[in-house]
Amino acid sequence: MITKPAPGVFAMDNQLYREVARKTQSDQARLQAVFEEAERRRALGQSYTLGDYLAEDPGE
Repeated sequence: MITKPAPGVFAMDNQLYREVARKTQSDQARLQAVFEEAERRRALGQSYTLGDYLAEDPGE
């Protein structure tokens, strides 16, 4: 598990990735935005799971 930011490396919860990819038909712009949010939170020591994503963006 990656716990600290690594330059040029994006990581996200596997369930979150699969759900966003499925719902957006692998829309690269949307996936990139979710990757960036996951990285932003990881840098702050926070998690960003599928549950977090759905709670904050229920329209997805």
